Amino acid sequence: MLPFVLAAVGLLLSWIVIMPVRFHFMKGDDDTPFTFVLKGLPTAMAAALACYAALGHNPGPYANWMALGLIICLLADVVLGIQFAVGGGLFLCGHICYVIALTSLVPLTLWHGVIFAIAMAVLQGFLLAYRKRMTDKLIAYGVCVYATALSALLAAALPLPYLAEGFQPVLAAVGAVLFVLSDATLCDNMINNRPLPNQYISLGIYYTAQFLLGLSTLPVL
Repeated sequence: MLPFVLAAVGLLLSWIVIMPVRFHFMKGDDDTPFTFVLKGLPTAMAAALACYAALGHNPGPYANWMALGLIICLLADVVLGIQFAVGGGLFLCGHICYVIALTSLVPLTLWHGVIFAIAMAVLQGFLLAYRKRMTDKLIAYGVCVYATALSALLAAALPLPYLAEGFQPVLAAVGAVLFVLSDATLCDNMINNRPLPNQYISLGIYYTAQFLLGLSTLPVL
């Protein structure tokens, strides 16, 4: 029970303390060393939950891959603000780890393929509306590859509550969906230069997704 209480407190602090302080001390749109630490702190807490499970409290492929994915995303949180393409590549690797973790819970079925195809159509359609505004071709191609990874993440997560028992699959599925939603809102914020409240909500959704994925590794589920 203690890890769940700590996770709830950590997520609450992320929304009402860490994010406001970070945005206050940023220099325009750029992070300082202090705000880089704040940016990565919520993901670090989520990764700690998964590491707690993987290192003996609920070891196995799911917890191991989820912990690795969260650690990689923690690195991506920081690197993204320094070198966007490298940070995006790290997030791609994190997503791959999440997909491997989620597919370790249940065998692949026809539903996974159907959801992947639908997600690909929706996400690529979403990107098509923005593609003309992506002046860097490398970034444009990278975003398409990233959308494929997000489609795989949705395909691996959405069938879980119906194919596996317990609360773990529900947390994992909700976390994955929120992760995709946060990326979609981030893309919209960056291209359309949305105001600060939009950025705040997008980042909050991302942190919530990471905490849910970390919590899904705990043994009592």
